[in-house]
Amino acid sequence: MKFKDRVDAGKQLARLLLAYKHNPNVLIVGLVRGGVPVAAEIARELMASLDIVVVRKIGVPGMPELAVGALTQTGQSILNHHMMHTMGITEQQVAPIICQERKELARRLSVYREDKKLLNYAGKTVILVDDGIATGATMQAAIASVKELGAKRFILAVPVCPPEIARDLQGLVDEFICLEQPEYFPAVGYFYQHFEQVEDETVRKLLSQKLF
Repeated sequence: MKFKDRVDAGKQLARLLLAYKHNPNVLIVGLVRGGVPVAAEIARELMASLDIVVVRKIGVPGMPELAVGALTQTGQSILNHHMMHTMGITEQQVAPIICQERKELARRLSVYREDKKLLNYAGKTVILVDDGIATGATMQAAIASVKELGAKRFILAVPVCPPEIARDLQGLVDEFICLEQPEYFPAVGYFYQHFEQVEDETVRKLLSQKLF
């Protein structure tokens, strides 16, 4: 299956989440940046509040697109030590990358939230959304970030994810919803007809507008 765009993916996911419509205890949380348009569409369909979680991928030295870990929203690093050992990467080698990504994390939090306060997560059901999962590193950091905020129940909803990564993530949440789990997984963008980069202004706009 190929999704037309992120809005289309959000609409399809929302159909599987209708049990949560009109529920004031539900929050839809999108991963910045690509997950936010998907999450916004789900929030619109379910008539639920939208929030964001900002995490940063820790890339392999010299191969920034390949994640060897990620930073939570509070800057905590979660490293895949097995992957690092396999690739012969040390913590000293990724330390400068972590430092750089912490600065970018702080910048993005400031840009996206502006004067908008963090929503109250205590006792809520959180539906955590991204436009797809490749390695699972950033999603693990996002799950950890949201759990720190005191939510009661966690649902992970994504359009596409490799089956082996899906198995790893299922144990971290109460419910896992994924439309496609293909064995062949070159990249998240492969499963979209239109997969343009989501700009900072788009995130700010979706976070500030009234969705329903």
